[in-house]
Amino acid sequence: MITFKFDGIDSSNYFLVNNIKRDILPSIKDKLVQVPGRSGTYDFGIEESERQIDIDVTISASSPESLRQIVREIATWLHSERVKQLIFSDEPDKIYYGRLSGNTDIDQLISMGQNTLTFILPDPHAFGQTKQQQIDGSGIEHTTDKQTEWQTGTLTGLKATPKGLELEKVGTDYTNTVNTWNGLHTQTKTLNNKLILDSTSTPSTTTINDPSGDFAMSGLPSWSFSDNMSNWSNTGWESRLTTPFTQTTNGAKCQSAGVSAALVKEVPNMSFPYTYEFLYRLTPPTNPKNGYTTRASLYLVEQRGPYQYHFNVTLAQANSWTRIRVVVKSDTRANVYTNGVLTTILNQSAIISLSPRIQFIIDKDTSSQGVLEVSQFYMSSGAIDTAEKSVPYIQNREFEVDLSNLNTYQSGSISFNSVAPSGLHGWDSSAMVEVSVFKDGEWKELVEVVNGDSLPYLNHGDNLSNMKVVAYMTLKAYDVSYLPTISDVSFSITSGTAAYYSSGNYIISDAAIQQVQKAKQAILSWNETKPNGTNIKALVSLSDGAYEEISNGGSIPQIEPSTDLSSSSLAVKFELSTSDNTVTPEIQNYTISLDTAYYTTGERISDPTELDTIEEIGSSFLGWDGTPNNSLNIEVYTQVVNTGDSPSNDAWQKVSNEGTIPDIEGQSGQGRSLYTKQVLLSDGTYTPLLHSQTVKIHPNINSTITYEGTAEAYPIFYVNFSSDCGYFKLLHVQSGKFIYIIKPFIKDNTLEIDCSTNKIITNGRVEMASLSITSDFFSLQKGINTLTVDPSGVAEIRAEWRERFK
Repeated sequence: MITFKFDGIDSSNYFLVNNIKRDILPSIKDKLVQVPGRSGTYDFGIEESERQIDIDVTISASSPESLRQIVREIATWLHSERVKQLIFSDEPDKIYYGRLSGNTDIDQLISMGQNTLTFILPDPHAFGQTKQQQIDGSGIEHTTDKQTEWQTGTLTGLKATPKGLELEKVGTDYTNTVNTWNGLHTQTKTLNNKLILDSTSTPSTTTINDPSGDFAMSGLPSWSFSDNMSNWSNTGWESRLTTPFTQTTNGAKCQSAGVSAALVKEVPNMSFPYTYEFLYRLTPPTNPKNGYTTRASLYLVEQRGPYQYHFNVTLAQANSWTRIRVVVKSDTRANVYTNGVLTTILNQSAIISLSPRIQFIIDKDTSSQGVLEVSQFYMSSGAIDTAEKSVPYIQNREFEVDLSNLNTYQSGSISFNSVAPSGLHGWDSSAMVEVSVFKDGEWKELVEVVNGDSLPYLNHGDNLSNMKVVAYMTLKAYDVSYLPTISDVSFSITSGTAAYYSSGNYIISDAAIQQVQKAKQAILSWNETKPNGTNIKALVSLSDGAYEEISNGGSIPQIEPSTDLSSSSLAVKFELSTSDNTVTPEIQNYTISLDTAYYTTGERISDPTELDTIEEIGSSFLGWDGTPNNSLNIEVYTQVVNTGDSPSNDAWQKVSNEGTIPDIEGQSGQGRSLYTKQVLLSDGTYTPLLHSQTVKIHPNINSTITYEGTAEAYPIFYVNFSSDCGYFKLLHVQSGKFIYIIKPFIKDNTLEIDCSTNKIITNGRVEMASLSITSDFFSLQKGINTLTVDPSGVAEIRAEWRERFK
């Protein structure tokens, strides 16, 4: 017995179906056009009208009341203003969309218990399954060649660098240069930080002090007034005019733009000649005023008889602290020095109505502006002669000593104390001592020394006859308040003849090499002096093993790349000898250098590459570039797992360089992920370098749709761009119709082509303007439908359609 469902409710709940009348085809209307004066008509095809389905039904009820209740429920069920799903039990895979016709008489069900239900189907076709098919795709292509990319995943024994993937070092490199000799001495000793043979007799030491005593600067200007401006309001200065000066850690400061500001010190009865010196800084204001210049002035006003005269010194912009000295020699001559250099000569003073004073001013009437700071002010009456000398003040002194009576030189040093106060704002003083030696008939070039330094040019064993040494002292200052000194200068000379032991040795053990763990290279080197008749031999022992001789700069024989140094120590033994007891070999320093070995193997397991976008995998490619080229010490493996799973240790498959990924072609990528593993191998002395790796996986694309419906269907195409392109064209080969969109697309753009509504949607918005007028939306016909995409491979394209049946 046939039943039907309408809006999901089965008809068997209410009545029996007696008969269903379904036409093979819907009503067809010919589209003919009669042309006057011409026989026959033009044929424009047909039009299919709506379909009507009649269903004869019978209601069974136990009583009239029960019948009416059932009919009322039927009326509620079947009444609809819109079409609903209509499915018949003899073709359950087909769906019609219809509604009950207004011609159906529900009341007849009540009176007769049976009736004919008439359903109207505006769309006369039945609908089947909704299907999807990928018709084009870009697949997956990725090159790993950046440090940030190599850092992803899990790295074991490897590290990512700007050049690629390389093996890590096992430990930490170790280099130690030693010039202190705190080990075990046997007939050896330390002299001036050098290892030498010990002696059976001791030379004498002579100390010569500078007879001139302390060295201090003299003959500098003596100022009658000195003010560091740290509390200027209490030393006679006043802030006047519109913008005030304020107290800062540097001194007095104001900022003025478009208004005037002045810093004034009244000096009653001041009369030239006079000398002034100060530090200032002048920078542009925060909000400068157009048409104004960054500058200031210094007024120096004297009382001369009943009138006041002044010199006006212009202060230019100075972004750093600048030292100004003004020497007013007379009422017609003033010299201005900037940082010790004569820069301006003022030849005439002018009458002014101001009282005798010193006045710094930023004057709006002269269109001046700026941030003015004043610090460390000096003045004194008279034109101080020494004040006209260029700063810095520099004074020198020498302390010379004749060494002729000291016989054979063993060692020597210079000692002294020096004080060099820091001046204001970088104008610092300095105290320097340099040493020269008269040797081989000439004075050698001066060498700057610090307290306790050894004397230059003099060597152990030198005959001091006709030799001299001199200390050349230099004091430099910019400010008489911050003067340097040098004191307690002396030379200490050890001289005389020593009788050295014929042989001796020195042993030291170094456990710090443990940080290296394993070393690809281990070197011992030293700096030495070997007079005629002397010799030096070096030996090494690893972890209390036998000593083995080593050449200077040679490899330590007991250490190989595979040697475990994590609990080892290295003993170094130097053997010194001489056949002339008046001379000794010496070692200035030695260096132990161990370069850490590389791990012999390391691996990186990548993050997963999701294959979900590929319905069926086609061809694949995996290749890499390394150093050395085509190195067998670089291996790559792959493994495909279910998405969310981790790769198994025993399921990796090795890949040949520029080969295919094993066992992947023809498989579905949906719900699957690809892992790659890179393995680097080494003997520990070097690391291979993996610069880049490229993975390509192409989808197995079928651009032909086999349509199984008997009525045409209108597909929707969903396009997700993976590359940039300038246009997009989709052609239906059988009909010749195509969609041509003249618009550039970039990666991650989306496009929807809806042939059922004739709409183009880009990135979620309807956009018909980019659709070429030559375009024509198309439908799928029964059988083969071939589609071509231009350009191909720039996007993943899925077609979706619903089968329709006549």
